[in-house]
Amino acid sequence: MTHLRYDRATIRATRTDEGYLIDTPIVGRTGIQLYKNADGTIRRELRPADEVFHADSLKSFAGKPVTDEHPGEPVTAKNAKRLSVGTMQGEGRQDGDNVVAPIIIHDGEMIDKVMKGGKRELSLGYKVDLEETPGVWDGQEYDAIQRNIRINHLAIVPRGRAGNARLNLDRHDAVLFNPEEENAMPENL
Repeated sequence: MTHLRYDRATIRATRTDEGYLIDTPIVGRTGIQLYKNADGTIRRELRPADEVFHADSLKSFAGKPVTDEHPGEPVTAKNAKRLSVGTMQGEGRQDGDNVVAPIIIHDGEMIDKVMKGGKRELSLGYKVDLEETPGVWDGQEYDAIQRNIRINHLAIVPRGRAGNARLNLDRHDAVLFNPEEENAMPENL
């Protein structure tokens, strides 16, 4: 079964002569990540290097839209014009245990939000097949393994808040979070 996931990182963009923002930020990583399910339970999902850095996963970054927050629906050709504020300009690439990808933000209103500090984190929206096999990785227990990671979009979200996009998630979807910031989780999860 395919599931949606949302992960976050920080944006540190520079401006072009035309006023666009460009960056090659860290947008993903390997390892165990905590997700909060719609019912409030926590799951630990392993993102193994062979899946995160699989050629098909890295290729899935190229040309995908950058959005203002996570939309309540997958980004497609039918809604990309309405939802997009920029683009991932190329494939993801490995940088240690991380994935980096080149991005450009074209939308002036979104650029103002980023430049004024209101939104500086990035959150990947992607589909995965969950292998419901618990285990231990690097001394830490996990509940499931993410397989066949395919990127849908990269959302720009407010800085310093985990899971702040007001997502309408069904029981199979989850959002990455930091347990130390648990009070910052969306109320509708």
